[in-house]
Amino acid sequence: MPKGNTLFPLDSVQNTGLVAKEHWLKLRRNKDGILTPEQYDLLFNNECQAYRILDADEAAELDTDEPWGVLYYDGYWVWLRDPVQKGEGDLFFYIRLVTPDLSRSVGVIVIPELDGKIYLAKADRHATRRSHYEIPRGFAERVIEGALQELSEEAGVKAGEDQLHGISRLFLDSGLVGQDVAVLHVAVESHQIGEIAPEPTESIEKGIWVDRSKFFEMIRNGEITDGPTLAALMTLLAQDPAPKGSKFFSDLKPSPNPEGNIPSEVEELVTGALDAVAHGANTQTQRR
Repeated sequence: MPKGNTLFPLDSVQNTGLVAKEHWLKLRRNKDGILTPEQYDLLFNNECQAYRILDADEAAELDTDEPWGVLYYDGYWVWLRDPVQKGEGDLFFYIRLVTPDLSRSVGVIVIPELDGKIYLAKADRHATRRSHYEIPRGFAERVIEGALQELSEEAGVKAGEDQLHGISRLFLDSGLVGQDVAVLHVAVESHQIGEIAPEPTESIEKGIWVDRSKFFEMIRNGEITDGPTLAALMTLLAQDPAPKGSKFFSDLKPSPNPEGNIPSEVEELVTGALDAVAHGANTQTQRR
């Protein structure tokens, strides 16, 4: 996990007031070159044309008591509240989170697979106040090193760099988090699996290896509710060819489809997944 990668001294950031705005304006102007071109582009690019971020001069003239700017950061997250304008409409403020180093990726999700079974760690999450079965993931300054670290800590897997296969990138919450995560797959052998070693601040139990049938059963029963886990497995399904050593979805690959119709096996999978989610939601409602 990244620690100490901060844009400004922590003790100078206030939750409201002038300092937060000054930090934001300093970033927006970037006169001292405190941001690289890549970092500046990540913060202030115009790809999202619907929401225009005010330039520094416009923002400096705002007459409002509402807090905005760089509201808070620590070694893991920066909380921004940006002044934006939608089209030619009114001005308003939008919150987003980025990591302090302003890299393109905020972390990694790595799917360990052993003989057609994937590994699910059992993690207690403070935000939800619940335990979740989930694929190993975490913050990472560098994708490869981060993936190997998460494998070791959360799954007890000692893998080599040459075993990792990049799959995709996902946004964990496109309405809040400004950076993506890298999704990787690793096929492992039993002799590579040892004891987990989570960080002191984490509450993670030894997990379970499940085949596809068990995976869908857990969704139906409301036992798997972690969004990044479900999204990462969908990206694994979409790989053609499948990553080396992956058998989890090997018999569900769509056949060639020049007519553009939905292949029956994919339609069946999607229908089954939707039914599983609906059943899980109903089960949770009945339990309350």
